[in-house]
Amino acid sequence: MRQEGWRRRREAVLMCVYSNICSLTSIRHVTRELISLQIRQSTITWSSPEHPELALSGEVSSLWWSKHVRDFHSPCPGTARFTALAVNVPRHLSYIHAQILDQPNAKIIQSNLPLSSGLPATLDKAMSLASLTPETCTAVVNATGLSARHLFTIDDPTEAKRLHPIRGQTVLVKGELKEIRTLQSYDATSKTTRIAYAIPRPGSGTTVLGGCNIKEEWSTEADDEMTKEILGKCRDLVPELLIKGNDQFEVIKVQVGLRPGRTGGARVEREVVSVGSEMEKRDMVVVHAYGMAGAGFQNSVGVAGEVLKLVEGDSLQSMSRL
Repeated sequence: MRQEGWRRRREAVLMCVYSNICSLTSIRHVTRELISLQIRQSTITWSSPEHPELALSGEVSSLWWSKHVRDFHSPCPGTARFTALAVNVPRHLSYIHAQILDQPNAKIIQSNLPLSSGLPATLDKAMSLASLTPETCTAVVNATGLSARHLFTIDDPTEAKRLHPIRGQTVLVKGELKEIRTLQSYDATSKTTRIAYAIPRPGSGTTVLGGCNIKEEWSTEADDEMTKEILGKCRDLVPELLIKGNDQFEVIKVQVGLRPGRTGGARVEREVVSVGSEMEKRDMVVVHAYGMAGAGFQNSVGVAGEVLKLVEGDSLQSMSRL
């Protein structure tokens, strides 16, 4: 039931994502260059019908997410094409940062929080830094990613154990691909899956090649063997990016990151937490939004919409009590 509930929430989030994307692309004064989002065709190919993702659906046209993307079709067996978004992440984050600072009451505070002391202590510290109290603060959004595991070590160790890193490594190469491409491979003997993908960074003249998903791996050092494997997997996937004459990619840099994984899927829900001293306990509304694994940018607009509904719903309840 928990997995089915998360699947329904995930579909709702995706619908919100694509609904907002359609609205976003219709706003003329916001240029694609500014926000670094561009609509591109995306092609996914599965090497075998035994691949777990296809085995669950039976065929490409029955994939659960097919109804949530634009122009989905299967041009040939084992292949899906649809309209998607490519993101220039550095420029996109700069744009979001600027949008926050453009709000009249917005403030960005950088500080260390006592996460290992638990959620109530962390909330107290956060409100102190922002000069807020439980009476003047409608809600706090917990979007601490992988660090959320520290918040629950004391009060909710079961939740803390659900959180784990998923190591990812990508290679940025010269040349901007015109579309997004993904190859999903499956070894029936070892029952293992592999993925190769190429995602253009709009307006940068570069493309991100990947990838890997290694659970419970904390290392953030680049693995040279993994780099070679990624480049090898992508040679046939994007041959047009190879340097003519030596059939090699022009590597710009190798990137490593830890994706915030959570057993059971992302957590997007409301919780009431008691904060303050024993003599002056107050209830504080917290909206959790973490555990997106490798789908952070994909789900960001939809999750933000869900969070806003939870925050505004509590605000309306507070007003009705007044």
